[in-house]
Amino acid sequence: TVRFTTRTVGTMRGELRLRTDTVSPNGKRMRCPPEAISLTFNPQTGKLTKLVSGFTMDRLVGNTAGLCGIMAAATIAGAPPSEWEIYPPLSVINRFFGRTVSQLEEPTSFLAPFPESVMIQLAKGLIAAELGTKDPDLLSGGFTFCGPIVGPINKEDFVRQFSGFDLKSAFPDLDQKYENFRVDPYDPYRVWVDARGSGTWTGPLNGKEPNGARYEGPLEAVSFTFDDDGFCTRLTAGAVIDPTMGNTGGLGGVFGIFYAVGAPLPAAATRAFPQILSRLQKAALKPITKVDVDDYNLVTSASASEKVEKEDAPVAPASIPPTPPPKPAATVSAPKTETAAPAKPFFAAPKLPTIPIPEPATPAAKKAV
Repeated sequence: TVRFTTRTVGTMRGELRLRTDTVSPNGKRMRCPPEAISLTFNPQTGKLTKLVSGFTMDRLVGNTAGLCGIMAAATIAGAPPSEWEIYPPLSVINRFFGRTVSQLEEPTSFLAPFPESVMIQLAKGLIAAELGTKDPDLLSGGFTFCGPIVGPINKEDFVRQFSGFDLKSAFPDLDQKYENFRVDPYDPYRVWVDARGSGTWTGPLNGKEPNGARYEGPLEAVSFTFDDDGFCTRLTAGAVIDPTMGNTGGLGGVFGIFYAVGAPLPAAATRAFPQILSRLQKAALKPITKVDVDDYNLVTSASASEKVEKEDAPVAPASIPPTPPPKPAATVSAPKTETAAPAKPFFAAPKLPTIPIPEPATPAAKKAV
């Protein structure tokens, strides 16, 4: 699997054809947020088996309201999609009555405050302090946390809320893996890391008794932004990179944990209306299609790989009994045919008859005469 981050930028200079309308160009500049893309290849054939794209890693970056792809282009064109299509219903209501959240300004400096190795060590220090909840002094005074749905949350609320989730007690075997640390090429003050967790629910969680369910989280993007003094000014987490991984129904963060262990939060708090309707439709058709709401393919990846391998594998020839070598055919001499003389070119002169020239008489012959 190959994963990378991309940011799409461009100026609208042509018409944009949407589902029900065609928008004229307005000359505005589009700057999309960081987008996670992953490509999975078959190790035997090298063919692409899965493409995952369109997942925003930080919704407050850029000028497209946190959207990528065609929805970002529609936003710049002046025909943005409804928030009911993007965010859960409860989140839309809170955004309507809450304070408007502004997009972040683009960084003006392309020089990191510290070497890359130091930036990565700062991020690892925050992870060791459980994202700063065990040592709030690592967080700056203006620190904020932002997720795909939740946030921004200030420092005090973040420490209070996240300290209440004692995941270590609920999941004694909790395994949080952090890999692929790298400095953001678009923002040198930010460090990105891929995170994925797993564990077994054997302790109380949020007032609920355990049932021994297994939690397998998807791959998520986490970022830490630092200032010139090394304090963390901003933390983002819960951005799912590949929803087909794990058993959280494509949800990240604590939403995914509750879903995986069989105690999901209401769909109105975790999913947008189109996704809710799509899952209801899949659940209703499950007796016919045999496809569960969390299945993204009609066939499993294993069976698909086996099918590809069978199609591309060389077919062995069937065993054929040996046959005796054929007898040499009798040679028959072909009749000789006279080859025709080559045709003369049109410019060839006719051949004149040759006249013999007599030899001169010898002296003896002359005396005889």
